[in-house]
Amino acid sequence: MHSLVTDLAMASYTDEDLAGGLSTQIQILEEVDAILSGFPLPIGRNEALTYHQSRAQEIWFVPFISRRIVGYFLSGLALSMGASFWFDQIKRVGIR
Repeated sequence: MHSLVTDLAMASYTDEDLAGGLSTQIQILEEVDAILSGFPLPIGRNEALTYHQSRAQEIWFVPFISRRIVGYFLSGLALSMGASFWFDQIKRVGIR
């Protein structure tokens, strides 16, 4: 996805522009950041994302157990089932 965004940002530049050096690279980086900030995915760390995460932690229904610990536990449980289990599940759903 990052290469797609970089391609979008660089589409407006010619070879002569790209020969400009560091200032052009900084400009491209700023355009990539501007494009990525428009995506609704929590990419990176910003104030809005941090606020929403802390707000979600406040309304978590089990206050003495962190959401992160629950996520680690569920990830460990899923990983412990092994690849053969997950490939069988994918076959049943028909994704492959």
